[in-house]
Amino acid sequence: MKKIFTILFALVVFLFWMFVLPYHVLYQEEIQIFPYTWLHLKQCLAFPGGVASYLGEFFVQFFHVAWLGALLLAVLTALAQVQSWRVVSSVKADVNDAWYPLSFIPAVCFWAFLCGAGNLVSALVAFLLICEVALIVCKSKCDKLWLPAIALAYYLAGPMAFILAVVALADIFTARSAKRSDKVLDTVLTILTCVLVAGVSISIFTQYPVKSLLCGIEYSHIPGQYTASFWTAVFSLPVVLLVSLLLGRKPLANKTRIYVLIAVSAVISLASYAYVKKHCSKDMERIYAYDYHAANRQWDKILAMAEKKTPRTPSEVICLNLALVMKGESGDRLFEFFQSGIPGLFPNYDTYVFLKFTGSEALYQAGLLNMALHYAFEAYQTFPGGRESARHIKRMAEVNMIKGTEDVAEKYLKVLSHTLFYRKWAKKYLQDQSLMLEDAEYSRLAGCRNSASDIFDDMYDYPKQAILRDQVAKSGKADESYHYLLAYDLLAKDTESLASDIRLAKIEGPVPELYQEALLVPWITAGGNADYDRDLVSDTVLAKAQAFVKDLQTGRTVSYMKVHYGKTFWFYYSSK
Repeated sequence: MKKIFTILFALVVFLFWMFVLPYHVLYQEEIQIFPYTWLHLKQCLAFPGGVASYLGEFFVQFFHVAWLGALLLAVLTALAQVQSWRVVSSVKADVNDAWYPLSFIPAVCFWAFLCGAGNLVSALVAFLLICEVALIVCKSKCDKLWLPAIALAYYLAGPMAFILAVVALADIFTARSAKRSDKVLDTVLTILTCVLVAGVSISIFTQYPVKSLLCGIEYSHIPGQYTASFWTAVFSLPVVLLVSLLLGRKPLANKTRIYVLIAVSAVISLASYAYVKKHCSKDMERIYAYDYHAANRQWDKILAMAEKKTPRTPSEVICLNLALVMKGESGDRLFEFFQSGIPGLFPNYDTYVFLKFTGSEALYQAGLLNMALHYAFEAYQTFPGGRESARHIKRMAEVNMIKGTEDVAEKYLKVLSHTLFYRKWAKKYLQDQSLMLEDAEYSRLAGCRNSASDIFDDMYDYPKQAILRDQVAKSGKADESYHYLLAYDLLAKDTESLASDIRLAKIEGPVPELYQEALLVPWITAGGNADYDRDLVSDTVLAKAQAFVKDLQTGRTVSYMKVHYGKTFWFYYSSK
């Protein structure tokens, strides 16, 4: 029965990560890196909890594949449940099996904890290491081993090791053969050991804040962030242990035991569902999904998501506009969706770290290479906790290869060559960086190289427009940079610039409607008495503009205009 419960629990956890929050799994891998080098191992062994951090990063590298990440999370979470019960059983061997469902509480708490943005798998690994140390000491039947075990667990798993002190006290006070004086002495020694370990750690690892040394260094991406879900997970095992010791004393008849098992299982199942649901952020999942699809050039998936629910957050809008440009649909569909102006194309420079991820993608595909490199480097340098990211490093390698700075690109490629999933790609270009010209994307972007001094001035919007214009004038192609330039003109409501920019390259086929609508703005504002580019504007769009002018003149309501013209440039232009 116990195995069946555990297997079903693992299956539910797997299905959750696979189908409910798969992009949380993929995002974890994107913002970490696990190089197979002695240097990385030594860096992890140099601080308390480094072993748990190293093992956590080892597991997370497999999150590169969503189903594999979901499987590993299911296994680790199920192990947390099994280990919790083993610890309870080791402290009190005769605990009644009717209370077995209580052992799922720590696992569920860590499950919910990992739903939070920035929370690391290393926290769950630390918990498993602590449980294993506790089991070893319990089996030894030697109370004096708890003292060195706490110190060892602190080094292996970090401050979560203080859970071990609670297990130690429970083991000491449930030992019937020990004298009362011995129990008091062991209790005092256990508490003093915790104080000593904390004090020695603070005096040795002076580079870390005291709060991190007492609460954890590598449990979250954001140093010093300890959420309610974190503390719930930390104290879950001590609470379960205490409840099991109090309730598990009395023997239960078989029939009563079954009733208790069913009742406890039902309560914990319902409470677990509510607790995990509370910490399950579908909004963040959607943002991660947009960002992942953008990073992997899955433009159709981005558009499919946007058609189901209009994007609203800055990251989502940037990814949507990127997809529209890359699919060649920005000139027709830009205003089918919510737009936030220029920041919907390129985020402001002084933005938060995650948006620099997405912003770097948009700048990169637009051909603003130095700006893309700048955003990626800034995100890399300012990432909370100083963690390295495979995605950042790969972007910096790509841009430096395209720019022709091979020596710089080689440094980043060497780092990636020591990883599992990026090794093949990195070694290919380490052998010969000129091979990047065989790739259609890299070859296109190589034509966007620009050495102008103002290319680094990405604190403001104007240089982006100017650089895009220079790139289009240089290439003469109606490519992605061209459509980004015209999208910029549209969102900036700069019809004068669009009228000249549209002639920088020849569009194959009909001119997109939104461009035509922008060309007719001077004609509309003049009440139909101004000239317009007759060779670029179709009769259909002109008739539509005449109807728009007529409706304006008759004083139609805003709601009416939105229904009939909400997807036009004219409605966007006339709105605040």
